[in-house]
Amino acid sequence: RHGVTIAIHNQVEGHPSGAIAASQLGDALALSPAFRLKLDIGNLTASDADAVSILRAHQARVSYVLVKDRLRHGGASQALGEGDTPIAAVLGVLKSSRSAIPALVEYDYAGLRSSAEEVAAAVGYMTRVVA
Repeated sequence: RHGVTIAIHNQVEGHPSGAIAASQLGDALALSPAFRLKLDIGNLTASDADAVSILRAHQARVSYVLVKDRLRHGGASQALGEGDTPIAAVLGVLKSSRSAIPALVEYDYAGLRSSAEEVAAAVGYMTRVVA
């Protein structure tokens, strides 16, 4: 009624807060055409979901993609390129997309450098894999 768009942020399957998991994304989007996704590909990977196929399935409803690297089976966040998240494949889908979907780095692991250096390294990694 007010033209407000809501971006749903997916969490890991079985998240204790009852947050929306990968298996519930379609149902959540069906509630309103104003709902979009803030697609967290690290959380999809930790849920053992296929981030690339989920992105392709919901591409028209994705506001932006949160890029972080996680291990499968509920695993922890890692520096980009050290986990199981298919970052290069996801960025390839975004690069070839007709619509401009932004990709944002989410830095949430215990890094060995300053936050600014970790984010710069993550952006450098993303730039290399897209080239």
